[in-house]
Amino acid sequence: MKALRGFDFGEMLLLIWIGMWLAGLVGWCMNLYKLVDICCEPTGWLLLRAIGLIVLPLGAIVGFF
Repeated sequence: MKALRGFDFGEMLLLIWIGMWLAGLVGWCMNLYKLVDICCEPTGWLLLRAIGLIVLPLGAIVGFF
């Protein structure tokens, strides 16, 4: 029987992919919350957050700021 030594390369890539997906989902949800919070203040952040609802990677990044 082979001793277990940890993750192989494929399992590590899957774990990293799931972590990045979850971080992106959390960032996008934070972006949505902050967009609703600053509803009627016309700023550059409002425009970026509104675009980030459609362009998901942008929304995930902007959500953390």
